[in-house]
Amino acid sequence: MIVELRRKVPKLRFSLLEASAPDLIEAINRDEIDIAVTNLHRSMPADLHSRLLARLPLTLLVPRQSKLRSAADLWKRQTIDEPLISLPGDEPIAAIFQRGLAKQGVEWLPSLVVSSLDLIETYVAEGFGFGVSVPIPGVKHSAKVRALPLTGFDPLEVGIIWGGRESELVRTLVEAFEKQAGALGLGN
Repeated sequence: MIVELRRKVPKLRFSLLEASAPDLIEAINRDEIDIAVTNLHRSMPADLHSRLLARLPLTLLVPRQSKLRSAADLWKRQTIDEPLISLPGDEPIAAIFQRGLAKQGVEWLPSLVVSSLDLIETYVAEGFGFGVSVPIPGVKHSAKVRALPLTGFDPLEVGIIWGGRESELVRTLVEAFEKQAGALGLGN
């Protein structure tokens, strides 16, 4: 995608910044960045524009040897004894998961809070509990885990945001990201 963009816009300079959605919004407002690809979990300020790129369904990662065949079977239990491995509560995946649990009438708080989806999968693979995740396009799970769909849970919405008027550059970038999302089978 970047090579194609460089062909269309030869003088384009890239700076990649990993940050939270609020920090990216602030960077756009300060004109430090032109666009951001991030979750669309929070409402956007009125002066920003956004375009949905993908809806990623939440999944429950369980160790391959687990007898659990569906998340719904877990919700039927009186208590859930398995530890929950999750991102911090202010991360969209964790927040969406907890809202989904509340809709199911289930309380299940994290026992292990980690900083990345990779760590969630690692701990699940080693048998430390069950973890909440999303499928990452082009990335296969470890053979030591299974991903169970979380039916009835909202998906993680990922999109592109920008401020001000939609310039030719921003339009080109948005189109490139939409094309890439479509190529990955993520069309919204």
